[in-house]
Amino acid sequence: MKWSSVEIEAGREVDAQERRDLAKQLCVRVLEEYVDQHFRESTRSAAEMFLNRKRMERIL
Repeated sequence: MKWSSVEIEAGREVDAQERRDLAKQLCVRVLEEYVDQHFRESTRSAAEMFLNRKRMERIL
């Protein structure tokens, strides 16, 4: 079950199962952001390496 920040901020009590669900949702969100950032940086780095290699080939 998904909970909105409004429900949480309203001070509604959550039971143990709801806390576990919220923790799982948070883990998924953090991992998704990490993977997105990692692949974005990896892609950028690979593109820079490719462009640098092409520049070096033209020089040589």
